[in-house]
Amino acid sequence: MRGRAKKASEYIGIARVALRALLRLARKYKFASGMFVFLVLMLFIRDSSWNCAYRARTPEELKYLAMLKSRYSEPSRKLDVVQVSKIVENACRFIDSALGKRDAFYDGNVAVLLLGTAAVESDFKPRFQASGGDAIGLFQVEYGTFRDLWNRVIKNKYPALYSAVLKRYGDAAGALKFEELQKSDELCAVFARIKYAESGKPVPEASDTAALARYYKRVYNTLHGAAKEKDFIKKLKLHMNIGKK
Repeated sequence: MRGRAKKASEYIGIARVALRALLRLARKYKFASGMFVFLVLMLFIRDSSWNCAYRARTPEELKYLAMLKSRYSEPSRKLDVVQVSKIVENACRFIDSALGKRDAFYDGNVAVLLLGTAAVESDFKPRFQASGGDAIGLFQVEYGTFRDLWNRVIKNKYPALYSAVLKRYGDAAGALKFEELQKSDELCAVFARIKYAESGKPVPEASDTAALARYYKRVYNTLHGAAKEKDFIKKLKLHMNIGKK
């Protein structure tokens, strides 16, 4: 406790020094400081608006998600590393095929990254999130992430993939239901792969598990997620070793 109090006192001291420096700059450069505050405010409003839209749920959506939780919160199956590896490859090949590309979304690094992601997110047990969240499937894709990737990213940036997904997984009304990510592990993997692709960052080398773990935490689980980098490394090594037996 003393250590924490000392740290807190240090942070408070640093904050005070920084605040005094900002006030001095504000007095000296009124226009520049005003523009800076304006830009920070705009960024805050933008992020707040996105977060509100991301987390918003209509009464109908809440009822639908409650139904999915009651139906899928208990995992009915456990996959092995060979099965998950094949699911990942098939999903990435599906994306490449839909977009008319070759090995753009799949290689050895991607294979290990997604294998580790599935391991730490669901332990290879596709289900609806048992805790207070609303993630589903092998890769525990959140409902907000599903809506954002489907309606903003896939629909607008990858229209050919959008059409291919609807053709294979869409319902009679031409819509894609969140539940399909539980029913089809490959579809869930498609969303996981697009989530990583949206970062614009290259996938680290498969041999560098620490780099993969950092990449997973920064891009997929994010700072708001409960998983830690060490969880990714532990789960990946566990399942990879099982696969070698």
